[in-house]
Amino acid sequence: MSSIKNMRTTSDIERVLQTALTQRIDNPLLSGGAVQITSVETSADLSTCKVFVDIRHENPDAIMFQLFQSSSYFRNQIAQNVRLRRTPNITFIQDAGRQNAERVEELLKQIKS
Repeated sequence: MSSIKNMRTTSDIERVLQTALTQRIDNPLLSGGAVQITSVETSADLSTCKVFVDIRHENPDAIMFQLFQSSSYFRNQIAQNVRLRRTPNITFIQDAGRQNAERVEELLKQIKS
């Protein structure tokens, strides 16, 4: 079970990443609303951070590449805004929840008709 401090720190990291993504980053692929952070998971020792993103763009591979390229910028934002001994390594993971929900909805429509 996660500790209260870990949960609070994870919430702070998510807030900082969301702010950096929506207000501070200069990359037009990432700042145009094509990417939304759905959740953040940190390890117990806060050394790694998994960031789940929902991508609404025709080329999700390009967005994932840009996120990978910008990971040092996001780590820098965490280091400046969250009090941690060490800044966690960030891994971006495409969240397939929206696509799965759309697929289920489509299947249900097919069953109905």
